[in-house]
Amino acid sequence: MTSEIAPPVAAPDRLPRYASDLPYGWVLGHFAVRDLLRFAPETVLDLRLHRDLAPDRAADLRALADRAGVPVRRDDAQIEAKRSKGTARSLATFAKRWRPLGPDRDHLVLVAPTDAGNLGTTLRTALGLGVRDVAIVGPADPWSPHATRASLGAAFALRLQAHPDLGAYLATVPGRTPWLLTGDGGTALAEVPPADGPRTIVAGPEWPGLAPAERALGRSVRIPMRPEVESLNVSVAVGIALHALARGPDAA
Repeated sequence: MTSEIAPPVAAPDRLPRYASDLPYGWVLGHFAVRDLLRFAPETVLDLRLHRDLAPDRAADLRALADRAGVPVRRDDAQIEAKRSKGTARSLATFAKRWRPLGPDRDHLVLVAPTDAGNLGTTLRTALGLGVRDVAIVGPADPWSPHATRASLGAAFALRLQAHPDLGAYLATVPGRTPWLLTGDGGTALAEVPPADGPRTIVAGPEWPGLAPAERALGRSVRIPMRPEVESLNVSVAVGIALHALARGPDAA
């Protein structure tokens, strides 16, 4: 999907069990809720606060919601029902949004990420290293409560786009040859030549990694490491690769 914003929706008073086909999602916790209100206020459907939320944090979130015209209410029951940790005292619902990637920006492509926590952490890593354009290949859901909370709200500051396979993504960026992170890549990370334009960095699942058909679509690059370790967590590998290959937060 590439639509800028999902069709108008309304979140029910009682939120159902989360499912990826819902047109809306929700996020819990002060920092993630705050970043949703800061970075994507136009998608926020409502803000719900718990009676135990600290007054200064409640005032902070209310001010952001008022600025965006977002309705605010107290909803202890739904926050307690949806939080996985007892420390979450705020919840915001939002319309899911996919956005076109910047054509002149570095892109990160995540192929078949399987763990929502790893996905959220990787999105936060990408934002921290200045890559705001991320393609998700496969059925992974960056809007699940687990993923958005793991990203600490970073998901809402990114341009995210979904594709059924790596070839479909590459069709949107003709002329780009992606760098594919693999354990046995043909080029060591330090030997990759300087960029002469925007890059695409592709990371697959830690196991079994990218399929042969996917590896045939780009140039492979490896992160040299000790032989005792076969692979790195995807968020760690992406952080190392983006630090070395991406053009950073000030790139055009």
